[in-house]
Amino acid sequence: MFISDKELKIEEIIQQITGKKIHANQNRLTKTFTRDEDLKIVITDKNGKEIFCIKKIDDFESLLKKADKRIIFNYAKKNVFSEWLKNIGEIEIANKFLLLETETTNLEDFINQLKNIIEDYKYSINQAPISGFSRKTGDPLIKITKIGDGALGGKARGLSFIAKMLSKYITEDMFPDLKITIPRSIILSTDIFDIFMDHNNLYDLDFNQLTDQRIAAKFMEKDTPAIIIGDLRAFIKNSRKPLIVRSSGLLEDSMMQPFAGIYESVIFPNDS
Repeated sequence: MFISDKELKIEEIIQQITGKKIHANQNRLTKTFTRDEDLKIVITDKNGKEIFCIKKIDDFESLLKKADKRIIFNYAKKNVFSEWLKNIGEIEIANKFLLLETETTNLEDFINQLKNIIEDYKYSINQAPISGFSRKTGDPLIKITKIGDGALGGKARGLSFIAKMLSKYITEDMFPDLKITIPRSIILSTDIFDIFMDHNNLYDLDFNQLTDQRIAAKFMEKDTPAIIIGDLRAFIKNSRKPLIVRSSGLLEDSMMQPFAGIYESVIFPNDS
């Protein structure tokens, strides 16, 4: 089958990010799914005992406060941190970590520069507060809520970042005839995806041998856990406008690789 230049470029980008060889099959990309439990770093002491687990970038701050600096330095010299950051789609900060891991030989300098990188990162993605969704709270001023405690995808983080920028820098008197706002949104974090996959044994599917249509059909016929359905119904019940369901993957909308056009959005009239 003919593989377009765009598809070949996408395969190359995915391979650079994940370190895994991606093959085209029947004019489509091979699908890979990563569990939340694989997107973490387990730090152990010299006896092999687990002393810390990194699941998100914020965990580095706790690591720097609690773990021995020498242990952190040794992990860094194996490029563990930069590789993990690539795996979760944070290419820009991964490159900064890799440069630090490669060129810095002094322990104290390394720790200080690591703190600076993390501080700069947190400042650059300073997000509007994302509240956990509650069926009891119908406050229309809360624009973004989430279900789950896992990581957020690129589009969700981008939306939160825009909300923060609007609230911080845009005032009504700047554009008196124009109202700038974001839609009321609910985010399903990555652990909810894992729950759905495990609940329906979808990790057992051979994604390499199935077409996009067959994979979509397999997903559509499966059940979403009742508690998640209940939260979504409560959210929709208080929404009178059309709804759009959008992707927000860990490898989508990363700062260096946007993956534009790979994922579909679905619009519902929400009129019944």
